[in-house]
Order: sequence, then C-alpha cells, then structure tokens
Amino acid sequence: MENGELPEDETGNELIKGIEDVREKQIRYERNAKGEGSLIRNAGGDGVFDTKDDQTSVGDFDLDAERESDTKREQERWSANDDHPRDCAITK
Repeated sequence: MENGELPEDETGNELIKGIEDVREKQIRYERNAKGEGSLIRNAGGDGVFDTKDDQTSVGDFDLDAERESDTKREQERWSANDDHPRDCAITK
C-alpha cells in the first residue's frame, strides 16, 4: 500500500478485523477493481455475504468511532460477568 492508495481487500480486511456490525457479525472491506474506491459491507439479515440484503457504506468510515463503540460494548459484556473487574480498560 503506497501513500494515497487504498489497501487491497486482504490488507483492508486485516485492518478492520474484529469490528462487527450491529448484529455482532464481522464486516468486510472491498476495494473496486480499479482501486479508485472502496466500501464496507455487512452480510445483512441472512448473515451471508453477496446476497441482496447486504448493506454497504461507501465513502468515509470512522474507524476510531467504530472501535470506541466496540470497546463500550465489550465493557458492557464484561460488567455482567463477575469474573472480570468492572474498572478494567479494554484496548484493541
């Protein structure tokens, strides 16, 4: 990946690994064939990629906000489990 270039699909998917959609399913990064644009795709309600109910986000994607949301969700999960301290910090 050079300055100003979008990552290839494999690299892009490594960058977003662990980020989930609202259904707590992994999302997917896709770069178009010309390398001029990209999108983030979720598998939709059926949980299967590349079907008609997939949802996509084209353009700016706020990765930091997504990570912050994931961290909050993890803290909420842990707070319900007595095996984990409630004041622990979660980092990705």
